[in-house]
Amino acid sequence: MRIRLFFTIIAFSVVCSLGIISCSTTSSLHDDEQLYAGLLPIKYSNYEYSAHQSSTQQEIEAALATAPNGALFGSSYYRTPFPYGLWVWNACEGSNSSFKKWLNKSFGKAPILITNVNPQLRSYVATNILKNNGYFNGKVAYNILEGKHTTTKRDTVSRARTAKIQYSVDFGHQYQFDSISYSNYPSHIDTIINRPSIPSLLHSGEPFSISVLDAERQRIYKALREGGFYYYKDNYTTFNADTISVPGKVRIDVRLKDSLSTFATHKWIIGKVFVNIRRTAREQLTDSLKRRILTIRYAGKGDKKKAPLKAPTVLSMVKLYPGMLFSEDKYEESINNLASLGVFRSSDIKFTPRL
Repeated sequence: MRIRLFFTIIAFSVVCSLGIISCSTTSSLHDDEQLYAGLLPIKYSNYEYSAHQSSTQQEIEAALATAPNGALFGSSYYRTPFPYGLWVWNACEGSNSSFKKWLNKSFGKAPILITNVNPQLRSYVATNILKNNGYFNGKVAYNILEGKHTTTKRDTVSRARTAKIQYSVDFGHQYQFDSISYSNYPSHIDTIINRPSIPSLLHSGEPFSISVLDAERQRIYKALREGGFYYYKDNYTTFNADTISVPGKVRIDVRLKDSLSTFATHKWIIGKVFVNIRRTAREQLTDSLKRRILTIRYAGKGDKKKAPLKAPTVLSMVKLYPGMLFSEDKYEESINNLASLGVFRSSDIKFTPRL
């Protein structure tokens, strides 16, 4: 431990020496490359402050954040005056020395270039964040602000070796939900998804948000799965958005996907229940133990034909019984109960439809 610490201290001293000797942070750059020196404060315009606007701004800042070499505590804006990792890279990269290779691998940091940051792509991503949060006319632009122009031995033309990026975010009008309607749902499904106990997450007058639409899709999915619709999938819920009828607002029509199989719109009742217990995936199930509400199938070993688990234990774990309506909650509870026993390599429940 002491030897390792001593060696690390020696290596760090070498790093410091390399930093003093090779103080240029751009010495390894090609003529057409620029070192990314961090962000300038983002400019925001054309918005009204709200909780929704604030959360959208946080999403945008996360998408645009990129730490430069020598970032101070990972900041995208502030750097330390001693980017040791970059100094080591400049001094050691391309060397055939074993020591320098180790030093570069342990302490070196490759230069982060403007091209690595790709501000054009990040602006595009941030613009989509605006649209996903109801700022349909929002725009994100960027400007590259070059540092001091210098010349190098390889190139007599004066060039900027470093540059910073400044983004500008124009929010524009924030669209809100207008009327909310549900269509194309059969009456027995419509009754379930519009129960007062599981209210809709879409409300007129609230900010438009893709994440809220996704949450509503999940609400409908869980409500129907809990109500016996085992074969219903979350992508069967679709949305039609109208941004023209009412200026500045979005009318939402929540629709059931067309031409679905009758399996998806049919309630399912639990029939026979079989619990298969295998020690390995290929083990043959040769014996069974029947009880009133389920059958345990397993592989008997020699003269010992006893099941690996006692029937009362299995009965207490499985919450799906013949004659009951399929329940998503009971299904998940059964899976979790079986997994908690710790005797199965994997736990799963498979269903076979019988009309």
